[in-house]
Amino acid sequence: MSDAIPLDGHAGRIGEALATTPSPARATMTIPFREALILTGLSRNTLYRMLRARKVPGAQKLGGTWRFHLQTLLDWLACKPIGTPPMSR
Repeated sequence: MSDAIPLDGHAGRIGEALATTPSPARATMTIPFREALILTGLSRNTLYRMLRARKVPGAQKLGGTWRFHLQTLLDWLACKPIGTPPMSR
């Protein structure tokens, strides 16, 4: 059984890194804001709005930058149905 995570529609460094990173290493990995944007598919403004509303699990502000716990973010994304609006107003 493969530990690779299918990321349909997500190309580039994140997909390649996840496909080759073993599960135990992903458990402690964090990613920066820019990579979280790519992974979630959200716009910059939407992700910031969700962070202010504390709707993104595994997000932490360190200094002046946001970091995201990778496995927590992936678990959260896996639980959200496709086409669900990211935030209700």
